[in-house]
Amino acid sequence: MVSHATPDTLVVDQSNAFAAGDIVVISDLDQASVFQVSNSSTSGAQTTLTLSASGATPGNATLLSNNYDTQAEAGKLETQMFYIKNGLNGKPALFKTALFNNSGIPQLQEIELASDIADFQVVYSLDTNGDKIIDAKQNAAAMADWNQVIGINIALLTNSSNDNVVPEKTSFSFDENLATFIKNVSPAASADRRLKRVFRAYIPLRNRIL
Repeated sequence: MVSHATPDTLVVDQSNAFAAGDIVVISDLDQASVFQVSNSSTSGAQTTLTLSASGATPGNATLLSNNYDTQAEAGKLETQMFYIKNGLNGKPALFKTALFNNSGIPQLQEIELASDIADFQVVYSLDTNGDKIIDAKQNAAAMADWNQVIGINIALLTNSSNDNVVPEKTSFSFDENLATFIKNVSPAASADRRLKRVFRAYIPLRNRIL
């Protein structure tokens, strides 16, 4: 950033990086603010961002009350949501909804990422005593203190498109303690003969464990 002279004006050293309607995050080591750009003008390698407390969608409730110096950084806010619903083939699929700027108005765009995703689960790893070691796992509904989260466990259960692929009916259940899907010893009533595969990922939150 170059300067923050007034509550409604920021000058950044990024030409054409922002446009009217963009949702922007500015932060330094001590604070952060989120606002919507009302107008953007570029001169050379610098762009001046102005914001208004009205006249835009969703708009700004207030102007920037925090003070930022040249060490602060500004960037577009990226919002992505992942979920499962029926896709184009009529079967459960993994979808993503992302924030984008549609002619000055922030909107959400839905994209189908992968078909035949039977289940999608997220479990959070917690450090309950401050030693930066995982003490427990919880889902979002059971979370009591989000400040204890030090990692995110993601598990996907996928199906083959066709049935009658494997010789016996199989089903999987999610084990929250292990944060993964486990094959049932006795297939569930809804079991089928589709080929199933589990994909897992663990994402540590570096700012919580370093």
